[in-house]
Amino acid sequence: MTSAHAYELPSGEQLVVPAVDDDAVAAGRVVPLSRNGRPVAVLRPIDPDQAWFWTPEWQEGEREVDASLADPNREPRAMSGEEFLAHLDEIYASSRREAA
Repeated sequence: MTSAHAYELPSGEQLVVPAVDDDAVAAGRVVPLSRNGRPVAVLRPIDPDQAWFWTPEWQEGEREVDASLADPNREPRAMSGEEFLAHLDEIYASSRREAA
């Protein structure tokens, strides 16, 4: 299954998919988008194995990481392999408690 990602436009704005290409995204082809007759963007198919990356939830997580890395007060901390695995176990146990 092919996926595509779109963003909301300001009120009154429109992007037009040419009628000839109505099924092009489903067929996995690149589709030009236009506004007032001028090309402004293209829709490109997303590899189904990579579609998870473009979900709103994953993108929110990406923004959180970017903000954390940009924080000048952040103190970087290296973990040993054992500490890292213990940290993952802690996250997993926490998520299971929240789900229960």
